[in-house]
Amino acid sequence: IQYDSQEYTLDKLMNKIKEDEVFFQHGGGVTFSGGEPFMQGEFLIEILKRCQKEKIHTAIETSFYTSLELIKKALPYLDLIYVDLKIYDHQKHQQYTGVSSHLIKNNIKYILESQHRDKVIIRTPLIPSMSATDDNITAISEFLVNIYPEVKYELLNYLNKLN
Repeated sequence: IQYDSQEYTLDKLMNKIKEDEVFFQHGGGVTFSGGEPFMQGEFLIEILKRCQKEKIHTAIETSFYTSLELIKKALPYLDLIYVDLKIYDHQKHQQYTGVSSHLIKNNIKYILESQHRDKVIIRTPLIPSMSATDDNITAISEFLVNIYPEVKYELLNYLNKLN
């Protein structure tokens, strides 16, 4: 295993993003993913602001396991928001991910009740014997539809690279 990362200032990251400027003219943009982008929340918000100022489309892939305060700060600068909701059941979510699902579900509820709801896509990665169960998909679907019937919801195929 090799540690492969680099620290960036806002200016250096913006210059790195602009290297792909040619793609932004044809519907491209920048997607912040991770790990979890909100782990560097204040930096994330500042780079999102810079991207918006440069008219660069912004997207995020997140678990939404973060404070609602950070989410609210980021929302005006995001064009597309992918949120993973892996497991609906609180105890199973805790067992498999090590964290509670309550915060994630509360944040999803907030955004699906907000003016930003149409730029949100909720996703569930279908991991065999973990998230790819009828009970889990049904529970997530019912949860989402009860908040916002027009919600965009995707099921993601699981790719096991070990096989």
